[in-house]
Parts: sequence; structure tokens; C-alpha cells
Amino acid sequence: MDKCKANLKQLLINTVVFVPHENPKKDFLIHVSNYQKVHNSLKLFGFVGELAEITSEESEIIDSLKNQGVRVEFYDQFNSNFEEDILEFSN
Repeated sequence: MDKCKANLKQLLINTVVFVPHENPKKDFLIHVSNYQKVHNSLKLFGFVGELAEITSEESEIIDSLKNQGVRVEFYDQFNSNFEEDILEFSN
């Protein structure tokens, strides 16, 4: 497994499955940031669905991801750019 190379270009997390009283955004953001630091392949990361407010800690992680070249988006089911963004990063 030493020669394993991950090449994930886009990752979307569906927030509908989040437990209402828990807020796993920070955990997802940390894992995605750590992944990007190692693999440097991610171009688009997004949450799909309704989200609670972004905390200052989460905002710092999002800024770090952006500085690593990742486009971070928050989509709802009515966002017209969702399909366009997926197609743009699928090549």
C-alpha cells in the first residue's frame, strides 16, 4: 500500500443525514483538510443541504482549504449552480 495514490477531485457531504443536535461539520472539514495536505488532489468540497451557522473554527479550516486550492461550496437542493459545478470538476 505504500504506492497507493488517491486522486479525489470532488467531495460532497449530504447534511440531511446529520443528527440535529450534533454538528459534524468541523470533523468533516478537519478530515478533508488533512486529506488535501497529503494528496493535494481535491478541487471541490461541498456540503449539500441545510446547515447551521459556520463557527469561527470552521471558518478557519475553510480558509485553510481555500489556501490549499480547494473550492468550498454550500449547496441547498435549489441551488442552480450545483450540477454545473459537478460537471466542471468531473473532468
